[in-house]
Amino acid sequence: MTRASLVAVAARYRRFPLLTSWSGLLNVGSLQLPSILFSAGFGAAAAGLYALSFKMLVLPTMLVAQAVGQVFLSRAATVAREPERLRQLTERTALALFACGLPVFAAVAVGGPQLFATVMGSQWEQAGRYAQVLAPWFVVWLVSNPLSGMLSGAARRESPRRPPAQARRSAARSFVRKTPPTPPPACVRRTPCPA
Repeated sequence: MTRASLVAVAARYRRFPLLTSWSGLLNVGSLQLPSILFSAGFGAAAAGLYALSFKMLVLPTMLVAQAVGQVFLSRAATVAREPERLRQLTERTALALFACGLPVFAAVAVGGPQLFATVMGSQWEQAGRYAQVLAPWFVVWLVSNPLSGMLSGAARRESPRRPPAQARRSAARSFVRKTPPTPPPACVRRTPCPA
């Protein structure tokens, strides 16, 4: 591995960290911001109850979502060139996750305080009320989280390559002279480049 090869790889995938950094920042912010707002607006006790209910729901949900996401992405990679099969796989996965998550989180939405009081003691009943409010969001998160990895893979596949210097110069000359540019080499037209 040489410095030139590292620079070439960094240049080739330069858009990837630009896109994923912002989505990662927003994702982390959406998970952490409610705790900060609860603490500032309602005090440490409310923030602690919210954090407990969030942890009780997020840990099993994340475990399932990551496991399903890894299997889904590996299967999606095998059918990526077949849009109809990829659509069917995505729909089946989303429906299966929804069918699995809905009864669990419906139970939390209906009986959250009783569940928390039974499992952890009566002093945690208020955390169950927070879990009731969070339950619908967790159903959506359970379905969307495993499927969201497909977006970064699709963006990576769809990102256009930068044309070689010769093609860029030809395009610049044609713009100045108002003549059609020289056609780019085959590797710029999304066909495999010659080795």
